[in-house]
Amino acid sequence: MNKIAFYKGNGNNWKHWLMHKAIKIWTRGKYSHVELIDSAIDPLIPHRWDWYSADAYTNQVRVKQMNIKLSHWDIYNINIPDGISARGFIRQQLGKPYDWNGIVLSQIFNARRHNADKWFCSELVRQAIAMGGAMDMDDNSHMSSPTDLYKELRRKTLINAHVWNW
Repeated sequence: MNKIAFYKGNGNNWKHWLMHKAIKIWTRGKYSHVELIDSAIDPLIPHRWDWYSADAYTNQVRVKQMNIKLSHWDIYNINIPDGISARGFIRQQLGKPYDWNGIVLSQIFNARRHNADKWFCSELVRQAIAMGGAMDMDDNSHMSSPTDLYKELRRKTLINAHVWNW
């Protein structure tokens, strides 16, 4: 794991637009989704990278190679000391369900509730980064939105100030 991508686009249709817009408004930020990336296959070609996240569209944790619109993403290099552990953790979660209840209970109602066997994007990515030794482990990953995670990584200087460019 050597890159992280924050989604700032608006989706492909009105349903996606509504979901992304609602997340951005609720979290008071410009990001509505986050992915951890392994670009080892080919560091210069994003559609050959492995993108890891909890995906609301497929309702599960997944890895895939994607063709992206570069203008919809902010991509950063990230310093994860033990990328093998981060990747191993996230691979163990593949196929687990998306945590819709966790989103509602932790992000909207601030009830600090979530299901330990389900994930949403920022929760999963933050936990993987912690498993890789880049952040402290805590039980509050489910309280992190994509924007919160971005701010925390910037504050801890785990990502640089410049978007990774091709």
